[in-house]
Amino acid sequence: AGVIRRLVGDENCSELRTQHLAGRFEVANFHDRTLLIGSDVPPDFLNCDGSQLLKALTGGDRLNVEFKGKSGAKAVVGDWNVIVTANSRLKVNVQGDLGAWRRRLLLLDFSQPKPTRVVPNYHEVMIEAEGSGILNWFLRGAQDLVGHIQAGKSFPISDRQRSAIDNLLGESDSVRCFISDHVRGSAMSCDCITTDELYHAYLQMCNSREWSPEPEKRFQRRAAEIVPADAWVWSRIGSGHMATTPKPIAAVTALAMKGAVGPNTSASWPPDQVAMTCPAAFVR
Repeated sequence: AGVIRRLVGDENCSELRTQHLAGRFEVANFHDRTLLIGSDVPPDFLNCDGSQLLKALTGGDRLNVEFKGKSGAKAVVGDWNVIVTANSRLKVNVQGDLGAWRRRLLLLDFSQPKPTRVVPNYHEVMIEAEGSGILNWFLRGAQDLVGHIQAGKSFPISDRQRSAIDNLLGESDSVRCFISDHVRGSAMSCDCITTDELYHAYLQMCNSREWSPEPEKRFQRRAAEIVPADAWVWSRIGSGHMATTPKPIAAVTALAMKGAVGPNTSASWPPDQVAMTCPAAFVR
């Protein structure tokens, strides 16, 4: 990021703070800048409420920007470039808009071990020694990209890059991914299982894909939002007995689903599907 900042120029760059993007004057800091940089950001940098505005800042949307000490607002176009660097794997605040994030993201994984000899301000050393070559390399890349755009083609990415993006977005919305890929409806009351069993299956899926799972309570809340509102669930009560009366999913935080994975089955992960009970199993 340091090399790119030097090429673009400090006067054309601004610090990106997603936690403040919803603030009244934050976007005004980007006026007359072309590159927004988030350096060594925390794990929730792309998963906070303000991060949703990144789509507008990079998607060509028209935004009304207020400046301190000035009346009225100025209309600007969200055509900024963004670079984010982190030492941890980030998750994205998807909010169901996978396509928009998929079009905007490019991932570069620097997983090489740290060198035994660290060169201070290495980007400055590179610019001093290879500045002209680096600039020419960037210019050739820009020329190729302009040619793709003029030909009506999308930004060129490799299959490996596309797979990495899909994996990141899947992990960011892992509860929806689990329910959509591994849960199906069932009209059989015997297909009920407890929340613990469902969450256990979810953990197995995350482990098989090397994803960081959501905490159990957050999993329950997220699943309750995704499962159809007319689905019915069984909840496990304090002593471990099953409740005898089905309740609508909106009324409880525990879910009841049944499938190939559970305490009384020996099927290995991943199962073809996990079954979810439907109202027909209980309504007479």
